Amino acid sequence: MLTATISVSRSELRCDDVVRTLQTLGIACDVSANTTLVPDGDSVRRESGCRIVIGQVSNKWEVERVWQTLRKEYKLNCAHGKIHGEASGCTFDLFGGSRCPG
Repeated sequence: MLTATISVSRSELRCDDVVRTLQTLGIACDVSANTTLVPDGDSVRRESGCRIVIGQVSNKWEVERVWQTLRKEYKLNCAHGKIHGEASGCTFDLFGGSRCPG
């Protein structure tokens, strides 16, 4: 089994909502709220973020299923993912050819 982390952020993102979605999917995980600073032209802007640590993952496709669900539900553009012992980076790079914006 592997451990995976997905970090998502967006203006007005509520981690309580993310927790409910993950609970509906039956995903056992730890969700922590955070603040993310992302590039915005010549400066940076604040976004509300959630760091999701999934404790038992058989393969990266399970992590991709979680990401795709969150991406659609919360209209996310990109996220950072880490599959401990395997890979780390933009979700576009983890789950396909590099299409990561920026």
